[in-house]
Amino acid sequence: MESAPGPAEEAAAARLAPYTPLCVIACQDSGDPLAHALSRRFGLPANGAGAPRLGTYARGRGAEYTVDTVSRSGRRHVTAVRRLHTRRQGLRSVHGHTSLIAPDHGPAPALIGYAHEVLDALGIDHGPAHVRILLTAAGPALLHASPRLGDRVLPGYDDVCLGANQADLTALAYLAPHEFLDRWAGRTYAKLCEAQVVDAAADAHGAVDGTLARLDRAVADEIAALPSVYCLDTRPLPGGVRPVAYTLHASRLQLQRDRRRIRQLLSRAAGTGR
Repeated sequence: MESAPGPAEEAAAARLAPYTPLCVIACQDSGDPLAHALSRRFGLPANGAGAPRLGTYARGRGAEYTVDTVSRSGRRHVTAVRRLHTRRQGLRSVHGHTSLIAPDHGPAPALIGYAHEVLDALGIDHGPAHVRILLTAAGPALLHASPRLGDRVLPGYDDVCLGANQADLTALAYLAPHEFLDRWAGRTYAKLCEAQVVDAAADAHGAVDGTLARLDRAVADEIAALPSVYCLDTRPLPGGVRPVAYTLHASRLQLQRDRRRIRQLLSRAAGTGR
């Protein structure tokens, strides 16, 4: 028996009703229960009732990956598989960058198959999904899964790297489901170039939790001019600036060179207070 709607659901429903919504999607994990309730309320495609409460944290060491998908009626398109690279900073691990891997390379097929099993078990049959997986010696283990867009989705950049992007495919799955099912379901992305998303200040000397107090315009311009940098996100946050560099290139070596140069520049900027 479902509980009575709460004040948050009533208020959100009243605001959404005039727009005749076609879907309700959470932007953060905390919004999953409300998105599920509103989808049911408006008679929209909704994921299983168990989907809002996700999170089985695996124990043990291994490489960490993410698998992003878009679904309609249980049929999916895999939009990206990425490896998360971390660095030790004192007693904690700091997320440094993610790298795109080809869907048929190395552990990707096993990770994709495991992500499908997870999403099927959780009843995530519609819209976007983001799955984090730890690849252990015993095989894939679930870290987290959620019916939302993946981290760092940037449509233009993703189109160049993958041939499509999760945001636009999510819209297509809801607005034109037959087209999505015919053209995209049952397929995977293509890795069109080497691509890394760099949390640029994650290990810069002087940065606090990957955040700089400020970023000098000259430093930002020098980073943006590097050969592999597609876009540098320097939007301000409550604690300062957390620069994110979206990089792509035919050469993985060029990405590595530019990533080192970015960190050199930001470490210098953080150390001098620029």
